[in-house]
Amino acid sequence: MLSFFRINDPYRLVFVLVLLMIFRLPFIIYGIPLTIPELKWMLVGEAMVNGKMLYRDIWENIGPLSAFTYQILDFLFGRSQLAYQLLSLVLVFIQAIIFNRLLLINKAFNENTYVPALIYAICMSMTFEFLTLSPVLMSITFVLLAINNIFKRIDNFTKDELFLYTGLYLGIATLFYFPAFVFFITTLLSLILFTNAIPRRLMLMSFGYVQILVIIFLYYYWYDVERELYFQFFSSPFSLERNHFINGSGLFKISLLFGIVFFLSLVKLYSRNYYVNFQVKFQSVLLITLIGAFGTIFLVPELSSFHLMVFVPVLAFFTTHLFLLIEKRTKAEIMFFVFVASIFTYQFLIDKNLKWIGQQVDYAPVIVTNTEYDDVTTNKNILVLGTNSSIYNNSAFATPYLNWELARNHLDNLEYYDVITDVFKNFSNDPPEVIIDLEGTVPELFSKMPTIELKYSQIRNDVYILKD
Repeated sequence: MLSFFRINDPYRLVFVLVLLMIFRLPFIIYGIPLTIPELKWMLVGEAMVNGKMLYRDIWENIGPLSAFTYQILDFLFGRSQLAYQLLSLVLVFIQAIIFNRLLLINKAFNENTYVPALIYAICMSMTFEFLTLSPVLMSITFVLLAINNIFKRIDNFTKDELFLYTGLYLGIATLFYFPAFVFFITTLLSLILFTNAIPRRLMLMSFGYVQILVIIFLYYYWYDVERELYFQFFSSPFSLERNHFINGSGLFKISLLFGIVFFLSLVKLYSRNYYVNFQVKFQSVLLITLIGAFGTIFLVPELSSFHLMVFVPVLAFFTTHLFLLIEKRTKAEIMFFVFVASIFTYQFLIDKNLKWIGQQVDYAPVIVTNTEYDDVTTNKNILVLGTNSSIYNNSAFATPYLNWELARNHLDNLEYYDVITDVFKNFSNDPPEVIIDLEGTVPELFSKMPTIELKYSQIRNDVYILKD
């Protein structure tokens, strides 16, 4: 298989798509569990289709461009997990083309090959959380375009537009996924270290980046929502309490195969002296990008395995080197088969009800499950005061308080007049049919708003329903 993709023939990309489908479709058909982040993305898209505005009527730290994308998907397909998975497949294939093309035109390897596209597609199918359309995945598209421009500059392509477009790409990536702003820093660093870019052009790149952020700021400023944009999107990675759906030990076990292959790739690469100066610079740029990928992980308020996707371009680049540097073709084929079989087996073990992997990695916190409240929340507009977002699975949300960590800025500060005024407006304008109070917040809330209390009946210790 590896030899087939080493041939310089663009039609090999068709077979990359076929293999990507073979790799992913069995798991999609078999059934992939719905995850908490995925459910929240669907809720945001659904609410925006129904006329709610992000950050004003929906409190969530999602990127605005990601939210607009989910709005379009909900408008076209409704709350469809399959649509997310199929669009993810298409986007990964497009990224594989971009990734392979940027390596080909910039001569990053000593041979023209379509192995990078193949490895990229395979690595982007590592876990079941990689198979959906996440903000991380969408932002990577524009990070790849920015990396392409760094490579062009190293190869002495010097038009001013190159720097402007690089800033624009990274600004768009940030609006899909805020931690991607780290790649703006690594790009700036790469240009300073490995090119002779003059300060004016670096400022031009910064202008392009800031311009994108200013445009989105002006959009929300027009609707008087700029403060909410700042607190919910720009500052939330630094202010919100971190919630790990999968703990550090679990993430380490998930990425262990990645780590082993990456280490072997580095050993193989730097034990040889086969590359000219500009190719060595390419390798250095990708290593700086790797540092940036680690930086994004520390900025994620709700960490899960799909955030590891930021490492895939770097891993695919160096893994390609590993297989191309193996002199005996038969040995390379065997090692490649073991690599692919390891990823496929790992994915299979996860999707088989976590039979073995589940003992090593606890995926339970990230998977949507049935709850004891389903009998009273199904097909209702509800409010969950707490972190158990699974309760929203068969419901829509009322009031802006979708993200509990953001909601606490209001609901834990009811002694302030302006806060209680805003809370009263939110409950009056969009009253939930059911309130699930997991944090014991409702008694104090009702004591401050007796007119709202009169509208509800308590049917369980932590369940309140709107009176007819």
